[in-house]
Amino acid sequence: MDAAMLTATRVILNLTKVESFNGLNFNHWQSKLLLVLDIAKLDFVLTKPKLMLKEDVDPKNFKKEFFIWETSDKICKGMILNSLSKELYDVYCSYAYAFDIWYTLNKKYVIEDVDTKKYVIDNFLQFQMSEEKDMSSQIHEFHLVMSKLTKEGMPLPDPFVSGSLIEKLPESWSDYKSMMKHKRKDMTLKDVIVYIRIEEKNRSHEKATKAKEFTSRPTGLRKGMTNHMEPQ
Repeated sequence: MDAAMLTATRVILNLTKVESFNGLNFNHWQSKLLLVLDIAKLDFVLTKPKLMLKEDVDPKNFKKEFFIWETSDKICKGMILNSLSKELYDVYCSYAYAFDIWYTLNKKYVIEDVDTKKYVIDNFLQFQMSEEKDMSSQIHEFHLVMSKLTKEGMPLPDPFVSGSLIEKLPESWSDYKSMMKHKRKDMTLKDVIVYIRIEEKNRSHEKATKAKEFTSRPTGLRKGMTNHMEPQ
């Protein structure tokens, strides 16, 4: 197998490792594909559009250089298109050169990636648990927020996530939060979740017991207690 064939084989194998880009995680997809194009020595067409070629090449060698550029551009364009989802392929297949596709994708999705990251970070910072909803559903929401951070390439270490979950407990859990802060050094996120669910059950049981005790009292005594509890 000659050198050209070996390079082509490696490029094809590397390209199969690049997941199809569907509009999400652009930076991750771009860096993987750029590595493949660099190995194939095709990445130069992404920075050298056809219109600029005449300025960079000696007129005597233009024919030879143009042939090299044109061949490389066709291969590069094919590789970019083949790493796009069907929907995006249909959008960009009509573009004449690899540079045009690459430039347009970069212009569109780098900005969107930044906006998406800001949105996900904002969701994490603003997430706060409340008394109105049960803890299990809110823990599930917290997991979704953390998954989106990871998906956007911003995974957080487990101890930080555990501490964040404790901090985001409702205000009425302030005593419990203080107690958990001293314990959390030795706990994983799973441990923290288990403790929160146990505490939620204890609180629910305590409320149910108090409500039962209240309703079991004589009517007059209940009325007196209610009047006493009302603001003057």
